[in-house]
Amino acid sequence: MSGWQNEQTEGLCEALLALRSKGECYAFLEDVCTIKEILDISQRLAVAKLLDKGLSYSVVSRETGASTATISRVSRCYEYGSGGYRTVIERCGPSLKAGEEEVRKASSQEDLGSEEVQKAESQEDLGSEEVQSYGSQDLRSQTPSGIKRPGGRKRRAKEDG
Repeated sequence: MSGWQNEQTEGLCEALLALRSKGECYAFLEDVCTIKEILDISQRLAVAKLLDKGLSYSVVSRETGASTATISRVSRCYEYGSGGYRTVIERCGPSLKAGEEEVRKASSQEDLGSEEVQKAESQEDLGSEEVQSYGSQDLRSQTPSGIKRPGGRKRRAKEDG
C-alpha cells in the first residue's frame, strides 16, 4: 500500500462499494463531506468528462467554472493517473458522458475568434451569477454553510505570499 492507502482508506472504499442507490450515495456524501468538498469533486468529474471529449481548457473552464489550475490537475490525472476518471466515465455511460449537443455547442464557440466569442457571450446575456455557476450550484463562492462569499483573488494572494 502507498502512503495514503491504509486501513482507513480501505474502509472508505468498502463503504463506497456497499452503497446501492443514488439516494444512499447522496446521504453518505452529505454525512462524510462538506458541501464544498462534494461540489469540488463533482466539478472535477465534470471537467474530466469534457476533457474526455477533447475540449480545450478555455471551453472546459467556461462550461464548468473550474480554474485552469483545477483543469490542469484533472487533465494530468486523466492522462497519467491511475485510470479512475476513465473507468468511471466508461462505466457510467451516457449518464456521465458529455452530450453530443453540449460538445458541439462548446466546440463551435471554441472555433470562434476571441472577439466573436465576446460578442456571442454578450448576445446570450449571461449574468455573472450564471457564468460562475455549474448547474444550480455556485462553485466559486459557496461555503459549506451556504453563505456566499466574494471571489478569492485577495485570499489567494495572501496564501501565495
